[in-house]
Amino acid sequence: YQLWTIPADGTPRSAGMMHTSGERAELTTDLTGDAALLAITAEPSNGSVQPTTPILARIPLR
Repeated sequence: YQLWTIPADGTPRSAGMMHTSGERAELTTDLTGDAALLAITAEPSNGSVQPTTPILARIPLR
């Protein structure tokens, strides 16, 4: 899974790949101050420059 920060302009920025183990996923990252939304997508293990699959989860920050 890949975590994305999405500011008000809607342009996703990768916040990194999430490490999974069983039913758990974790990631340590610094969030940018302009992030309005976090999104999670299923991406290849090496990550993607932009999301290539539908958003699995959305977490509004504002």
